[in-house]
Amino acid sequence: MPNAPQLETAATAMRDFNALAGPIINGYAFCNLTMQQATLSRATAWVEANPYEAVFKERLPARTTNRAAALAEAIKIAKASAANERAYFNDATNASQFAAAR
Repeated sequence: MPNAPQLETAATAMRDFNALAGPIINGYAFCNLTMQQATLSRATAWVEANPYEAVFKERLPARTTNRAAALAEAIKIAKASAANERAYFNDATNASQFAAAR
């Protein structure tokens, strides 16, 4: 839950980090689309193999009672998003337009 007091510090830290470092990291990551896609794939596999333990802490609020199913769904969505990104950039027109806009 985004507004849960127990998660406020973590949410603030993530938001601030993304605002500060996100553009720099993404600018570097998207310099090489093949490397970025491979890194995204490895990161998703790592998260799937090493889930964040706080997800399963009952004392922290959750949007669902089945935390394992919610995590599995989130990973499924992340994989689908990565597949959509790959398909998008595998289209030569999209890739060249992206490169030109950078």
